[in-house]
Amino acid sequence: MSKSNTTINYFSRQFSSTVYFLGSGFCLGIGFIIPPLWVTVFPGLILYLIGLKRASTIWQAALGGFIAWTGKSMFAIGWFWSTYPIIWIELGQLKTQATLIGFYWLTTSIFLGLAGIFCAACMWLMVRNFKPVWLLIAGPLIWLGSEILGSFSFSFFTLGEGMETNAVFSFGYLGYLLAEHEWLLQIARLGGVYLLTMVTVTIGIAIWYWFDINNYDKRTQRRGLVLLLVIVLTGHFSFNPPAQSVVKINETKVAIIDTRFGGAEYFSLDNKEEYRVNQLIKALAAARKQNPDYIVMPEDSRYLSSELSPSGAYARFRFQQSDPTAIIVEAGPFSLIEGGQALRATIYDGVNKAVYAADKQYLVPQGEFMPIFYIKTLNILGYEKAVRDISSKLQYRPGPYSSQAELPKIIPGILFCFASADPYGVRKLVKERELPFIAHPISHAWFNEPVSLWHQFDTMLKIHALWNQVPIVSAGNMVGGALFTVAGEKNVSETVAEGERWSVSLVSW
Repeated sequence: MSKSNTTINYFSRQFSSTVYFLGSGFCLGIGFIIPPLWVTVFPGLILYLIGLKRASTIWQAALGGFIAWTGKSMFAIGWFWSTYPIIWIELGQLKTQATLIGFYWLTTSIFLGLAGIFCAACMWLMVRNFKPVWLLIAGPLIWLGSEILGSFSFSFFTLGEGMETNAVFSFGYLGYLLAEHEWLLQIARLGGVYLLTMVTVTIGIAIWYWFDINNYDKRTQRRGLVLLLVIVLTGHFSFNPPAQSVVKINETKVAIIDTRFGGAEYFSLDNKEEYRVNQLIKALAAARKQNPDYIVMPEDSRYLSSELSPSGAYARFRFQQSDPTAIIVEAGPFSLIEGGQALRATIYDGVNKAVYAADKQYLVPQGEFMPIFYIKTLNILGYEKAVRDISSKLQYRPGPYSSQAELPKIIPGILFCFASADPYGVRKLVKERELPFIAHPISHAWFNEPVSLWHQFDTMLKIHALWNQVPIVSAGNMVGGALFTVAGEKNVSETVAEGERWSVSLVSW
């Protein structure tokens, strides 16, 4: 064979491998945007493994893994674009906004995609040097370890003042796709999204191996398509755990206050702070009329002044609300002595007439603080004014009330908004102490109908509740609250009271 033919064959093989990785990234990610297409995760894994087998060198495999994982991540965090147009801060022309959002979306996808290099290199060595059965055993562990590595990579590149590296940002974990199937969701009871990811990869490798040993003949392909079709169809006959006929002796009743303080009309109000507080007073009064045991308010509800200490806030709260007997959770910013603000949940205990506080520890990059990487990079690119404007608004820091371990057992655990993306977040809370339930205050005021984000958060909360066997009650601003049961279900109750930009619903168990 001539040298020219050898070169052509090499590049042809390399191009073919890259196409498989591109297809893999699409199939692995599209289910995060269009949930009914979750089953494409299996063709995505098959294409990924075919690409690895076709790769001539470990470097070619590593590049392919980076391509596939970056593509997957671009779909999983596609909800970044729902911040456009940005109306909560003046950032000039829409073109500038789109450029900044696109830059953040692309770089974040790359940060997550870097873990694909490690995953592909390890799995390529397995494919080349070991029998497929060993890949079936080690492959799921390699993939899960790489997803966790991707979370660390994201936190490293988005470090800011007071932040630490962590494995919290779990968007794009394949286990969330498997959770779309309500039969398979039940696997999360044994190991959360971590186990779901491993099961997903195990199934993908098994199907690939079956295709591979049969040399991808047409008969095998037809059988494979039938198998995937069966998986899809069974999803329409979803499994619901049988209802337990246990008499509820101590039924817990929780009032959820959802608000709609967001959108162009709200942000354009001259007196929006006064308006918001007045509406919250009415919402609280309506919630108290339902005689609940607990009332949960959204994140950033800011019912009382951020300058008040927890004890000072409770004294004023008892006076204003006629000393209610319910346990009430609200969340808002609190000014720190050293500068900046903490997002603080204040829990008014109407039973024991006490007050407690818990501060948000996991903050959202470019949502609550500006990462150092983006400050320096955007300044170099000529976006100094945008950096100053955004930084002036995003001054949150982790607060001093970092532990909830010492709170009484009648006080719910507090899971702040984006902390639901931490696969181990609820696990930490239930290990600290006995909990009646998890209160999950959230706010999506800076988004414009982030449908993909809402769905992914719902999936995360279902898994949290199922794995840890603890109910989760969310209350939202610009997003509806709900009860997530220990069976992994989302229950949305009917509204019992409603006013201007607020509503009250009741859940119980």
